[in-house]
This record gives sequence, structure tokens and C-alpha cells, in this order.
Amino acid sequence: MIKEIAGGVCAAQGFRAAGIHCGIQTDGSPEKNDLALILSERECSAAAVYTLNRVKAAPIYVTMDHLEKGVAWGIVANSGNANACCPMSHENAEAMCLFAAQATGREAEDFAVASSGIIGQTINIQAVQTGVPKAAAALSREGSGGAATAIMTTDSVPKEVAVSLTLGGKEVKIGAIAKGSGMIHPNMGTLLAFITTDCAITPGVLEEAIRDSVRHSDAISRYGKGQYLVLLMNTTRESCGVIQKRINCRFLIGRQRTGIQYYVNSVICHPHGGSAIVDKGRG
Repeated sequence: MIKEIAGGVCAAQGFRAAGIHCGIQTDGSPEKNDLALILSERECSAAAVYTLNRVKAAPIYVTMDHLEKGVAWGIVANSGNANACCPMSHENAEAMCLFAAQATGREAEDFAVASSGIIGQTINIQAVQTGVPKAAAALSREGSGGAATAIMTTDSVPKEVAVSLTLGGKEVKIGAIAKGSGMIHPNMGTLLAFITTDCAITPGVLEEAIRDSVRHSDAISRYGKGQYLVLLMNTTRESCGVIQKRINCRFLIGRQRTGIQYYVNSVICHPHGGSAIVDKGRG
């Protein structure tokens, strides 16, 4: 039986997290966390899936390299700047891992790195350098909520969950935080999701499990030459509207419609079976 519990990424044994404000955006709210750190007390099996977009941000390539051996100790992530399509992006992604390593006594290669926010502007790496030691000092078993808010961009609420279940006669816990609103599709465009578990699992099996689980919910069905139905599973009414507006902009050329007709439905799946369409839009 799967039971929802508190704790987010810190629900699993051996994980601590923190989220702080370090001022990545100089005009950003001083009350908004913008730097997250997740750390394990021991080396972990690690696996990831990445956006299929041809253009990928530097943190993705750095993380690909660091997770090549299937192990990691932690994650450092920020909001406010995507560190994408800008000067020094790769160097700054590597630097974020180095700052995390120096603050925790690990190696730079022990960390995955992620950034989300404005594209095309060089990240304020000095703010990150100053902030990482503060985030390391704030690491705690109660830090998941702070980390969840630190990776938010256009999200209206933080996304955090944890569950417990029994495997092989032993209780295991899985926790996660995520961000993404409106631009998750296509191909996990702006989605970040970090998952922790105290389940004993090898890197290969872990990677297979993640790949089999990602993007199996949302669906796009084509009914005619220019007719589509977009189903967004467990998506808020607000996000449904945002996606509809972006579809409108995408297919508006020369202020004239391109002849595409579509319906956007948000479907809430109930834990005990069944579903309900809570909102829909038409374009």
C-alpha cells in the first residue's frame, strides 16, 4: 500500500535540503528563495532523463557528464536565470558544482546542477558563490519546502510530495520536488524534478524505472487534418489556460489563424480510480 507522507525530498532516510535567497536577480523579491541544495549523507545511485529539445542548457550537459558513472551525492539548483544560450554558461554550471563541493566537503563531480529562469542572460555567479555556503549551513531534514520554493519560476504553488510503501518486507520512502507550469510540454521544456529514495536500487534499474515513468500521462490526439485534443493529466486549471494561450501564439501567423482547431482539457486523476475533466479550452 502506498501512503502519502510529509517531508518531500527529505522524507527518505539520509537526505537533507535547503532553499535560500541569494539574489540571482538583482531586481527579484528578497523574500523569494532562488537557490536550492539537496545533499545525501552517502554516495547514491543516480539516474536522470533530460529534455529531448535539440537546444539544451549547459547545466544539462554538465549533469550528463557528472552522472555518467551512475552515482552522485547531491544537487544544486537555482531559479531566476536558466544559464542557457549565454556567455560562460558551461563554465558557470561547473562552477556551481564546485561551490557546492567546497561547501560540503565533496568533489564537483559529485553534484548534478540545474537552472531555470530567464534565457540568454549570464547568470549572477557571484551571488551563487556567496549563497551556496549559506545553503549548506541551512541544510536540514526539514528543508524540502524551502528547496521546492527555490526552484519555482512561474509556478503558482510549490510542488512537493513524498510517499512510503513496503518492498521486500521493508518500508521505503520516495520524495520529490518539482517545478514547471505551462511549458512542461513539449519534451519537458522547463520541467525540473528531483526525486530521492532510501530504496536499495542499482543505477541501471533506477534509470530504467525513471525512463519508463516519464511523460506517460499527458496525451495529444489528432482527429483530423487540423484538429487536436490535448489532455493534461493532473494539471491545474491555471496551467491549462497558460498552455492554451501559448498554443494560440504559436499558431497565430500574420495575425491570421492557421486553420488549426484544438481543445485543451485538464484531467484530475483520483487516487482511488477514475478521473474528471475540471477545465477545458478551445482554440
